Amino acid sequence: MQTGQHIAASQRFLDDALALEFRGSHMAAAEMIWGATVQALEAIGHIRAGNATGNLSRNARRRLAGSAVFGGLQHYDRIQGRLHAHFYDGHLTSQERDAQMRLGREYVSELLATALSSGGQ
Repeated sequence: MQTGQHIAASQRFLDDALALEFRGSHMAAAEMIWGATVQALEAIGHIRAGNATGNLSRNARRRLAGSAVFGGLQHYDRIQGRLHAHFYDGHLTSQERDAQMRLGREYVSELLATALSSGGQ
């Protein structure tokens, strides 16, 4: 995928997450937020690598993305990991899940803003 495709996919996942959450499908919404995160990080990795066509390895792109984004990355990574795990085991209370999903959406929004301000299309 190219950078712009990752950005578009991330936004679609985020939109889907909001729609699913509105309908009460919280487990599926949590997984969509995870997907949005992965796609946004892929976009940033492409941009930082100066490689919009995807020839760099996925791990290399993620390392570049992780070194390039804002200071709260590790905190948000933990949030996204909890949401991803929740999809499989449902371990969060509804209040925890809602708080994690709100923070997850904020994280994706920040990642997308970073990608777009860095030259993503």
